[in-house]
Amino acid sequence: MKFLKSYKSIFFLIFLAILIQSCQSSIRFSSNKSIKTSKSIKNKEKNDKNSNIDKIYINDIDKNQIVEEAETWIGTPYKYGGNSREGVDCSALVYQVYLKAGETLPRTSQQQFEYAKQIDFVEKKPGDLLFFKNNSSISHVGIYVGDGYMIHASTKSGVIKQSIFESYFMKKLASVGRIEH
Repeated sequence: MKFLKSYKSIFFLIFLAILIQSCQSSIRFSSNKSIKTSKSIKNKEKNDKNSNIDKIYINDIDKNQIVEEAETWIGTPYKYGGNSREGVDCSALVYQVYLKAGETLPRTSQQQFEYAKQIDFVEKKPGDLLFFKNNSSISHVGIYVGDGYMIHASTKSGVIKQSIFESYFMKKLASVGRIEH
C-alpha cells in the first residue's frame, strides 16, 4: 500500500510540473509591430522549407568575442553620430563591436532592430541586442553581456556596463534581437 502511495505522489508531481510548464507566458518584449506568438513562429517554421529548428544563431560569430570586444569600449566618451574610440553613440558601438567579429550591421538602432531576429526576453544570451524605445520608435540599443547586464553608450556616462533590470530600462525595453549569420 505504501508502494502505491509513492507512485501516486510521483504521478501527481509529474502532472503538476506539466501543468505549470503549460501555463508559462509567451509574452515577448517587443513593439506592437514585431509581436509574434510562439504559435505563429512555429507555423512559419513549418511552412519554411529551408527552416532548421535547431539552427545555431551567431554561427560564425564567437559570442565571447562580442562581449570581450564590447568590454574594450568601456570608458569611451559618448558622441552623437560618433563612430570611433574618440566618441561613439549606441548604434555605432554595436556596429563596431560586430564589425570586429566579422559581421556588418546596419548603422542606426532602428535599422539594427529591423535587421535582427526578434526573440523572447527569456531566451537572451550574451551577444544579443537589447532595443529600447521612446514612445513608439526604437531609440537605443545595447549589447547583452550576461548576468543581467548590458554594455551600451550612455549619453551621460559614455560606454558603460549597466544592469538591464533598472526600472528605467525595463520600462523602455522594446525587444531582444539576435543576429543570425
